Amino acid sequence: MVRAIIAFVVSPPIPVLLFKLPYLFIDGPRPELSLAALSPALYAYPAAMMLGIPLYLFARRRNWLRWWQIILFACLVGVIAAMLVFTLVTAFFSVAGGRAVPMSSDTIAVLTAMAWSGLWQGALSGIAFAFIVCAHMGSNRAPHRDGREAAHFGQSPSAPARGRER
Repeated sequence: MVRAIIAFVVSPPIPVLLFKLPYLFIDGPRPELSLAALSPALYAYPAAMMLGIPLYLFARRRNWLRWWQIILFACLVGVIAAMLVFTLVTAFFSVAGGRAVPMSSDTIAVLTAMAWSGLWQGALSGIAFAFIVCAHMGSNRAPHRDGREAAHFGQSPSAPARGRER
């Protein structure tokens, strides 16, 4: 469970860091770029809290924690979060303008771009999350001494099989 907490803290800003942080070092710090780098993080953490945690607990209960399942769930969270942000922004401009925002081709283009952005940001966050949660750490526990794993790796077993102990 500690790994999951670390993953929920570390993985949401990973897409922002991968794509926008290098630009801060190319031309030097620019305020508009740092603001643009922070804007996805403003909805990445709430999405991880409101959608990601319940989905993780559901997947853990169902034993759906393979790396590809985690990435698919993160893509789902990314798309849903992007659609919620689009809906809130559209509702804000509808209320502020006093009339509904029409679903023009420009609006559909923005909607599509936000859906793809949410998909890719979710996928990158999911990859980081899967690396943290699914990483198998070596243990100090003694290996099973029945020779099955030795036969699996093409080695001769060093101990007799179970049931034939000396």
